[in-house]
Amino acid sequence: MRFYVNNFCYLSAENKTMLSDERHCFDKSDLPKLDWVSPIQRRRLSAFTKMALHCASEVNSERANCPVVFSSRHGDLHKTASLLDSLALKESLSPTGFSMSVHNATAGLFSILTNNQAASNTVSAGKESLLMALVDAYAKLKSDNLDQVLVVHCDQALPIEYLGYQDEKQIDHCLAMLISKSIATGEELTIERSEKKPLNEDALLPHGIMIGQFLRSKNSRCLLQGRHNNWSVKALT
Repeated sequence: MRFYVNNFCYLSAENKTMLSDERHCFDKSDLPKLDWVSPIQRRRLSAFTKMALHCASEVNSERANCPVVFSSRHGDLHKTASLLDSLALKESLSPTGFSMSVHNATAGLFSILTNNQAASNTVSAGKESLLMALVDAYAKLKSDNLDQVLVVHCDQALPIEYLGYQDEKQIDHCLAMLISKSIATGEELTIERSEKKPLNEDALLPHGIMIGQFLRSKNSRCLLQGRHNNWSVKALT
């Protein structure tokens, strides 16, 4: 795949003090303020949704009617875990909480709040969720004759109850990119698959963080380890 990243926004709690349960999480005071969202709506938003809406809005600041591909490995798992706790205690579920726990809730909310009437979809593909979102966005650029696609990836550190299943470092993060197939003002990238080989311990970082760090650093190459193969991300400009 070859495309241009015309704009990006990256948030990560990787530099926050690690909690005793091995997670890097944003404090409530660290989360984006979302001044462009009405107060009554902001109060209903989870940390996951605030991160995703902030990065998406920063990248598409002109509110262009742009197709969107959201991705997340776990979705708003903290909200889902809270709902499961309520079920276990035989308590009634919050209708708002339930509606915002589904995997594509943030994508729908972004469309409503920004009046974005273009198509959107949400991808979940395990550790490679962001990469598969980029594959989907690239396919849209090539087949639908689109000028650009907004890609948004968001994940949080797992709730304590799920830490026994972790296979990567647990860090709150979000990455949004506005990609196109023709040069504008951005950086040209290629993404290629290769045979799976052991990588260094950075392979334990979520792909969203590794690509976010790569875009910030202006390095020429980033290697990612997937389930069945490795991926090479290269900057050509």
